[in-house]
Amino acid sequence: MNISQKVIKERKREVIEAILDMKQKEVHRLRARIPIEYASEFCLYRASKKKFHDELDTYSTLWVQMLDDDEEWTYKIGEEVANGIYTYWIQNEKKDYTFQRLDVKEVEEYILGGAAVMIKSENIEYEYGRTSPSFRLNGAIISSLELRHVMSYAGYREILFESEQEYGLFVE
Repeated sequence: MNISQKVIKERKREVIEAILDMKQKEVHRLRARIPIEYASEFCLYRASKKKFHDELDTYSTLWVQMLDDDEEWTYKIGEEVANGIYTYWIQNEKKDYTFQRLDVKEVEEYILGGAAVMIKSENIEYEYGRTSPSFRLNGAIISSLELRHVMSYAGYREILFESEQEYGLFVE
């Protein structure tokens, strides 16, 4: 399936259901940064493929989990809040997302390379999760979708990927 703004609009109810079910999907979060101005940061959200119906469910769940962490929400996400997230964040704020397929080998190298640079830093700080210098993905990437690539901010990217065993969202 291809994700697009049109698909998100046509399947609004499914997106809202994914937001409501987000906490039940056991998403593993890894967020790290180097505490120097303009230094790299990265986030990796991942979960077993068995937890999701399709790519739209995956995107909605992992992206909103990242948003929840960014915004540090303290309230329970019910129907009204899920509708607000859909309307404000997904429909309006993310309308510039391009949703473009990428070469899976390039994505694997990009994710592993970005993580390796961060992990080797002596100053790395973890907000959620921890990783070791032997960081790896759970199986080869078989599909990838770049949500957004902003040339400013040192090439900031958001990539949704599917490996043999899991779905993931990598943000740098």
